[in-house]
Amino acid sequence: MNDKTKEIAPGIAVKRGQFGQPLVKGTSVEVAVVLDELARTLDLDKVSQKLGITRDGVLAVLAYAAEIIGDEPPSRVNERLELFSGVIKDGRIRFGKPIVEGTRIDVALILSQLALGLTFSELQESYPSLTHERVRAALGYAQHRIASERVSAI
Repeated sequence: MNDKTKEIAPGIAVKRGQFGQPLVKGTSVEVAVVLDELARTLDLDKVSQKLGITRDGVLAVLAYAAEIIGDEPPSRVNERLELFSGVIKDGRIRFGKPIVEGTRIDVALILSQLALGLTFSELQESYPSLTHERVRAALGYAQHRIASERVSAI
């Protein structure tokens, strides 16, 4: 890390004195770009190679995204909201946290499991209802959510 950036989460940094996208620490690669590539390929190693970041950098992005999504306020008890194609909030399911539509699996759980290094195949073994499309929806929502944020480090 250099004097121009500040770490805001393990492996994630922002440029000092500016509002902007969070970056993979030590690079100029935006977190949202990593999530977008993951949603397309579902392959951590391919993303790492394509973007020129370490596998640990990709895992840090997933952990950061899990934290951001996990901290979202819940929906109301009788409220159902479509947040992104394939991702909803329903106050009657998982305490109103963002979930993959058609399941009871919350997006933050998917991201945190991937951040621990589980492969997409291993994730599907644990959660058989998680198709590639549903995992892509969770990653796509995380990318959309983080791309819309601007953070600052003073």
